[in-house]
Amino acid sequence: KELAVEEIGRQLGNWNIQTRQNGAVTSSQGGFNLSTTGGRTIRAPDVAFTPSGTYRILSHQQLMTFQGQAFHPTFVVEVEDVSAASKFEELKDKFETYYFPAGVQLGWLVDPVNRNVYVLKKDTNGVVRCRDKGWRDVAGGDVLPDFVLKIWKIDEATSQESSESSSSGSSDGDLICPKCDETFKDWYTFIEHCEDEHARKKRKSH
Repeated sequence: KELAVEEIGRQLGNWNIQTRQNGAVTSSQGGFNLSTTGGRTIRAPDVAFTPSGTYRILSHQQLMTFQGQAFHPTFVVEVEDVSAASKFEELKDKFETYYFPAGVQLGWLVDPVNRNVYVLKKDTNGVVRCRDKGWRDVAGGDVLPDFVLKIWKIDEATSQESSESSSSGSSDGDLICPKCDETFKDWYTFIEHCEDEHARKKRKSH
């Protein structure tokens, strides 16, 4: 579970930076007070996204404690093996009872063990609908514009076997940056270079 959670958070975090959302991607280390009555209902989704419009106006008290005006993410993910029907219903109820009434707009229940992604969202009548999307890429729609969760990356992250290509570096010789012609011996340093030297600088110039 931990590896899948980390990979989902990594993909969401990259999207947050690369598309300049400027929101906050959090893990279960950071909880939310989802009470709608002024009390305390603390829940900590495995992965959550809070948009910049909410996150950047929060006080220090709100960020560091559960005091002050409650706030909520717009997107949450729970990662769990839901082989047992009771576990599936328990988590589905968590979305319906706590997340959506507090203001969450989109939820994913990801089961890497049984290879399923369940998408939860309110319909036009305000009823939370759950759809089984199978084990394929899932788009964030209007809640997460242009974000697509790449399932193959979760598979690679959770795989216990390292492929020969990944353990031996690039098998195609030197990798050449098309922007500056600098060469690299492996994909990791090549991608890091492209992000740091080209993509990030381009974002800063706009």
